[in-house]
Amino acid sequence: SWSPDGSQLAQVLSKDGNNEIYLRNADGTNLRRLTKNRDVDTSPAFSPDGTKLAFVSDRGGNPQIYTMDLSGYNVTRLSFQSGTISNPAWSPDGKRIAYVAEKRGEGLEIYVMNADGSGARRLTNSQGSNESPSWSPDSRHLVYFSTRNGQKSLYNFTLETSEERRVPRLEMSC
Repeated sequence: SWSPDGSQLAQVLSKDGNNEIYLRNADGTNLRRLTKNRDVDTSPAFSPDGTKLAFVSDRGGNPQIYTMDLSGYNVTRLSFQSGTISNPAWSPDGKRIAYVAEKRGEGLEIYVMNADGSGARRLTNSQGSNESPSWSPDSRHLVYFSTRNGQKSLYNFTLETSEERRVPRLEMSC
């Protein structure tokens, strides 16, 4: 994950025995380990102001979303859902985090919560898998992939109206 100003890169390395989050300068120098525990830490995502990382860790038993500052301190657990949580994506306005939750019998669904962990809300409710949420620059829409129609398609969700619609396929001609 690139920092908003492009000066740093957060990444996951398993060079010390398990998946840990590291921060380095964009030119590859100054590698710093941020997480230090026996549990898996993965999926770092910078906050829009570049001061925090959201990430996924199973340190509480099952994968959940946490935040920490760029020193690796002030770790705070944000999500407390059953199942497996993945793919945190911070909204450009910094107010919300979208993510994927997988619950037994429900598949992969898109959720959004406030940046402090409150107000978790399920956005999708469909057959198939809903994955890889990404925000529009104005933080009003989420786009994601879904297999609900038997093939992977792109969908748009408008947060204000809860309208969900399939993005038409674009055909290319040469």
